[in-house]
Amino acid sequence: IARVNRAERFGSSGGQVEVDAYPHIAQGVYAYLNLGYSSASLFPEWRSGGEIFTSLPSAYEASIGYRQLRFDGVPVTLFTGAVGKYSGNYWFSLRPYVREKDNGLSASASLTTRRYFADGDHYLGARVGFGSTPSDQLYQDQVSRVSSFSAAVQGSGDLVRSLLATWSLGYDREEITRGLVRNSVSLSAGIRASF
Repeated sequence: IARVNRAERFGSSGGQVEVDAYPHIAQGVYAYLNLGYSSASLFPEWRSGGEIFTSLPSAYEASIGYRQLRFDGVPVTLFTGAVGKYSGNYWFSLRPYVREKDNGLSASASLTTRRYFADGDHYLGARVGFGSTPSDQLYQDQVSRVSSFSAAVQGSGDLVRSLLATWSLGYDREEITRGLVRNSVSLSAGIRASF
């Protein structure tokens, strides 16, 4: 899957290109692989990720992996994983992020739920997250933040034949340094084309 991201953030703009792959490894086991590049200061110059997913009994799923983001050649490595559960047309997932820093470990977690309709491309969902470590959608000014809270609603559905629209509306409260708090509202939208 090839993807182009464009961001307008705090008076700056820029783009990023990414490639994702989901290779099948064995029955009930697959991987997630990611590589991205950007020359814009809004995004990491390079990003990579890898994760192994496995199906478990009773409609559970588990994974373990990493994300690495490089700003000016300096790597930020996040270790992650997830535990998910399918129940009817609903999916629930808990995902932690852990990062080792000079002064110890920092961590964050997010809880996501989705209600699927016709298939995996048609859903409505919500996500809440908290903690000091950024998620894999990291911007450079979030690397050393003290704490954060985020919430979002998201969805995906048909725009026209063979085109899907994806969207997300979110709120973030970040404590960048002790006593310095930034609140932001974000809107993202995308189009996915099937070939």
